[in-house]
Amino acid sequence: MSNHNPGSTSSARIRAPYTGEPKRLAARGTGRRSDPVGLDRCSPQQLKLRAALAFFLLNSDATPPQARNAPEPSPFQYSGADRLMANDIRFSPRYDEFAILTEMADHLLQTITSATGQGVHGIPGLRPLEAANNGEYLKFLHLPTQAILSFRHFDYFAPNQRAPERFFDSHWRSVNRSCEMTERERSRWNDVPVLHPDAERLLAGLISRLWTRSKTERWAVSALTRDAFDRKDFTGSGDDYRYLDGRGTTLHLRWGGMFAVPAVDVAHCLTHPRIGIAGAQAVCHTDNTAEVRLGEACLMLERRQFPWDLVQHFTQGRYVRAK
Repeated sequence: MSNHNPGSTSSARIRAPYTGEPKRLAARGTGRRSDPVGLDRCSPQQLKLRAALAFFLLNSDATPPQARNAPEPSPFQYSGADRLMANDIRFSPRYDEFAILTEMADHLLQTITSATGQGVHGIPGLRPLEAANNGEYLKFLHLPTQAILSFRHFDYFAPNQRAPERFFDSHWRSVNRSCEMTERERSRWNDVPVLHPDAERLLAGLISRLWTRSKTERWAVSALTRDAFDRKDFTGSGDDYRYLDGRGTTLHLRWGGMFAVPAVDVAHCLTHPRIGIAGAQAVCHTDNTAEVRLGEACLMLERRQFPWDLVQHFTQGRYVRAK
């Protein structure tokens, strides 16, 4: 049973304008006095899932080699999960569920699931758990963490509509339903770095806030490369990429693209007085670099652009998938 506080409408009023959730769904995720907006209050299983999700969602196959901290590509770079970020979605974190809000649930689940559990596609270990007959939600159990991830229907233009007018479940029916992880999935899951508990909290908090923005305060996280205010940066190629690396207590997040958000916006969100991570501090911040600390953990943020000629030279073969 969930430990959320569904009656906290005042907390939902605070949370919803930042997360983009409808208030009725935001209220399902609000917490108690220690975390009234509920973005960080979650089960231990959810904490593990969200921290791991960061590596799959924040490593794109478009990452130029010169943006990496190592000569070889990230083991998460070709999972395809980052393609979820190319769509207009919202995240709705709850105590015991991480919900992705979209009007195209059956279509988008292809980005993070696999039909066979072989190869490098998707997030390893996701299994179908439950689907509403009307398409209101599709729930998955993540085998390694035993946490629940879901897709819930949300249409920005019809926010009170709880389910799609027509529901197609063709991709839902094709997802791997084995109760055991394949050998390939176990190998891929073992690539997730071992993190200090403070670093887990920091990454989980970042993922919960990945689509936040504030119209009145004029800042946005917006999946890092989809600036809600269309602030264009012409200094680079305009090719979107995200790159996350780290282990232990040290994390490095780098991103770029024509609509890449400033690093200071991300730092401001994580340390925000109303919706920030409790105890997180921004040590230094500019438009292109920032550093956020939480306990012993340090997250280095860098918006970095690359000229067209460099990107074209180094990324000619980027769409060749790993075997």
